[in-house]
Amino acid sequence: MSAVPFNPMDPEFIEDPYPTYHRLRAEEPVHQNPLGFWVLTRYDDVVTALRDPRLGKEAIAPFVAARFGTPMPAVGLSMLDRDPPDHTRLRGLVSKAFTPRVVEGLRPHIQSIVDGLLARERDGVRGVEVRVGGLERGRSRGGGSGGARDAPCGQGEPAPPAEGLSAATR
Repeated sequence: MSAVPFNPMDPEFIEDPYPTYHRLRAEEPVHQNPLGFWVLTRYDDVVTALRDPRLGKEAIAPFVAARFGTPMPAVGLSMLDRDPPDHTRLRGLVSKAFTPRVVEGLRPHIQSIVDGLLARERDGVRGVEVRVGGLERGRSRGGGSGGARDAPCGQGEPAPPAEGLSAATR
């Protein structure tokens, strides 16, 4: 039996995971969960695991679906859940669109979204959902009229114009 009970589905954990992470890091930094997965809480351990070619990410979604009886996502894996060489190829494509200059240009819009969400939180509005996908689609496609550029973003605002991105994404 583990010294630290860890259930990522526990409402208390979902509400505030940091006390659990702190306790795991202090008492059991490499934790094998009774549900069948490992939890690494130290940076160096995580980096080592991510760089180890024997460990992969693509098997996680089918494992979770089988273990918890949930359906597999209808949408394919995100690039973050891909193993090389797919991850490397996708990262190369994305890095061309999200240069440091472009990302810095996103700062004012993202800051306004965060400020609005924090204000709503202070006003007691809970369960705020941010549609970041609209920002990602709107900013990364560039050019064109309508479509994903006009997709909702943040608090129902359209995604900002995609100046400077169209050349980077060609």
